[in-house]
Amino acid sequence: FTDCTFTSKASEVGYADTSSATVLLGSRNFLGFNRCLFLFPDKAISYILWDPQSHSTGIGSFIKSCTFVFGSINTDYLFQTLRPNTEVKDNIFYFNQSNHSSATLRITSETTSMSGLGENNCVYISDGSSIDSTNSDGRFISVNPQLISPSTRNGCQLRPSSPLIGGLSEEHTSELQSPYHISY
Repeated sequence: FTDCTFTSKASEVGYADTSSATVLLGSRNFLGFNRCLFLFPDKAISYILWDPQSHSTGIGSFIKSCTFVFGSINTDYLFQTLRPNTEVKDNIFYFNQSNHSSATLRITSETTSMSGLGENNCVYISDGSSIDSTNSDGRFISVNPQLISPSTRNGCQLRPSSPLIGGLSEEHTSELQSPYHISY
């Protein structure tokens, strides 16, 4: 899939009822996502990519330049048993809260499965839950990506101050805003 939006909102022309839907991505199959938005701010996800397979052409599963927004994550591991030919690169994983059983969300279940990961990935849980990215060799960072409004499709853009695009630090943000401040 390229340039697609997946959302929990029912289609304007369809009859789908997603009120009790469960979101699972990739359970021992091939997945390819490029520049896609997964907007489920009111839904929980159990995992992303569990033991992804290669395509019959030999291409490994991949997630590139995608944004994932979910209400919560219900697992101890963001990725479960990644294969070495899986590529996860330039993505944002944003969760409102964590419902996993351990005290810390880990990136993968095995250190050997980190070999398939790319770089420039961000994982953030807005309720302040702990994220363990120590074995990711810097390929995952845990920082607020500063989405404009993570509950709407157009709001999944990054703010100019986002650290993911080299935005201003908090102390310099006021300098940028001061010329536009209106006093009454």
